[in-house]
Amino acid sequence: MKPSRECIAALERFDYLAETLGRDHAESRQALELVMALAPIELQAMMHAKALELGLTPPASGYLADATPVYRLKDVAARLGLSEADASESLKMVKSERAAAGLDNGTIDPESFHWKQ
Repeated sequence: MKPSRECIAALERFDYLAETLGRDHAESRQALELVMALAPIELQAMMHAKALELGLTPPASGYLADATPVYRLKDVAARLGLSEADASESLKMVKSERAAAGLDNGTIDPESFHWKQ
């Protein structure tokens, strides 16, 4: 599980921005999104498992054909103690930041979901 040069460069940029602008600054968050997108898949899986373990992420509501977990906004909002409206606004902000970082927002056809029963 060796990160790519691009991932390491993105992490260094994030560290710099977080130190100079703060972790909550939009540019810092964009840089972190890029780090996460470039991280090796094994590391992404480990981070997802840890988020579940710490209760930061609700259990998946369903899955895509490739086993990618799918979450309902209302479940995420409840887990984070937010209203659905606040969670929706946060999601819009994250999508905007991902787009600004040149990342795909992963629009998914709802027909491809396999909901848990």
